[in-house]
Amino acid sequence: MNILYTEYHYSLYFVGSTLFYYAYFVANSLLTAFNRKYRHLSNEKQMYVVSNLLKSIFLCFSTPLAGYVLYDTMYLRNWNNPLIKNLGVLYAIPDTVSLLLVKKMDMTTKIHHIIVILFNIASISNNYSTNNILRFLIILLIIHLMMSQII
Repeated sequence: MNILYTEYHYSLYFVGSTLFYYAYFVANSLLTAFNRKYRHLSNEKQMYVVSNLLKSIFLCFSTPLAGYVLYDTMYLRNWNNPLIKNLGVLYAIPDTVSLLLVKKMDMTTKIHHIIVILFNIASISNNYSTNNILRFLIILLIIHLMMSQII
């Protein structure tokens, strides 16, 4: 079974967040070993760099899935609950881990991360097969995810 279609959304969220958490330390080790400028940054700035680097890579690889979900929902009118919910889970993982590991973060960024986490919980609880406001919000999320790769 494809993990993207699992009904165990919170398990995917927990396991994905745990793996992403450890990816911070792997990326930090690699950057420390191979980048002289990175070694001279403070620990807080290093975590900020790692956070943005990992989130960018993660979102880049999530963009084709987001495009598929957008096409599936808007053109085919197929609201695949597990896939939509798991896309939200994948989007929330980097923000969750960043909130835990990046110590110096702007308040607006913290608020954004908290809203993403709360929306993820609401999304997991939602039934996308019925017309509701979260359908609209998921489309906005997908467009945001795709546009962040262009800008």
